[in-house]
Amino acid sequence: MKPPKFFVQGRYSSIYRIYCGYEAPVPGPIKPQNLSNEHDAHAFIIRLKLDHAFCLTILRAVDGLTVNSGISLAYSRRDLARLSWGWHRRIRFYPLDPFAYDFITPRNNHYPVIRPAQDTAPRGMACHFVPATILLMSDPNPADVTFFGLDEGTQARDFLHSLALTDEQLAMMIETLKLRAWPNRTDRLKSLLMALTSGNIVIVRIYDDNITPPKRKGPEDLPVEEYTPKPYTLGPHDEPGYDLPARVSKSATERRKENYQERKQDLVETESSLYKEQDAAAIAALKKANPQSIKDNLEYGGVIYRDKQTGKFGYTGPIKGTDQGVNPFSDPIPQGSELVGDYHTHADYSIMDRNTGSAIRTSNSRDDDFNSDNFSSQDIKGIIADGKDIKGYKGYLGTPSGQFKVYDPATGKKSLLQ
Repeated sequence: MKPPKFFVQGRYSSIYRIYCGYEAPVPGPIKPQNLSNEHDAHAFIIRLKLDHAFCLTILRAVDGLTVNSGISLAYSRRDLARLSWGWHRRIRFYPLDPFAYDFITPRNNHYPVIRPAQDTAPRGMACHFVPATILLMSDPNPADVTFFGLDEGTQARDFLHSLALTDEQLAMMIETLKLRAWPNRTDRLKSLLMALTSGNIVIVRIYDDNITPPKRKGPEDLPVEEYTPKPYTLGPHDEPGYDLPARVSKSATERRKENYQERKQDLVETESSLYKEQDAAAIAALKKANPQSIKDNLEYGGVIYRDKQTGKFGYTGPIKGTDQGVNPFSDPIPQGSELVGDYHTHADYSIMDRNTGSAIRTSNSRDDDFNSDNFSSQDIKGIIADGKDIKGYKGYLGTPSGQFKVYDPATGKKSLLQ
């Protein structure tokens, strides 16, 4: 049984798709309503047309009922607001395109369907150009959804070039997708390209009824990784004929001296684990977390902090997460320090299991549903929210390619971490 889909009407006939935490991640560049704190969330929710019974239905679906939820509509709205912001939010509100409902009606055929040349695509495959928010109405296989980011203009341009669009097809696409109709072909292509790279339009691969889609690789299709443990020995006492040396008893004074040296070494190691630069601490954290993340195909994370006394930087974790998320704030920062950033990894390249929503390792950048080498829109939103009013806050990312990246919410700049 598929989980229910919730929709709610807002002001001026706007419609929102309520996305619950138990649902699979939203494919594509769709951004939810920006709710950075509980006050903003509550102000947004009271503008929605929600009755008490519907609020309780949503809270029940995300296991968010409290002892006060059933008292009144006001209490249930506050419970919804509490679950609609922050790192652990279980509810997200996505604004829908006014024509999104067309996708689940016979009228969805008015969106353009382009059949690529047979030498560039499997027989029977076609590309369905649709508004991105339509993905919230349907259940396409994420592996069949193609979208481009702002920094992927070249890839989007090459994709459009591979379709070899005729003037008639281009004019039809401009009209049905409600893009600006420029008089010449070059400007029309630019208009379509801008819609793709801005995330307003996505491409869904579809197949004729008489054509079987190509089989996606599941766990049983992946190559078996052979692992041969290195030979090791527990020491020379494992060898035949070797007698263990007699155990030497130590005096209390000698043991106290050894304990003192151990404590002194611990202090030295703690001091050496702090770094003069914030980026240096992040690099050290990602060097420790990223290889394990790729090996386990799980996300790892933590936070970057600054010691107020020394002015040096350290990190917590790495904290083990799931195949699609991690809470970097699970471990507290040391006393006498302040938060200056967070880091997380994106595990290995994977596709999404359509039935369970879990990640299936492919270890191939060309066969990856999660855009694992880049910050996701949820990552960016989280970094902005977590770094609000914190000077110098940055978010750091470890990728399956081995590159480390940094996002500065103050400037909006994403760059490689050197």
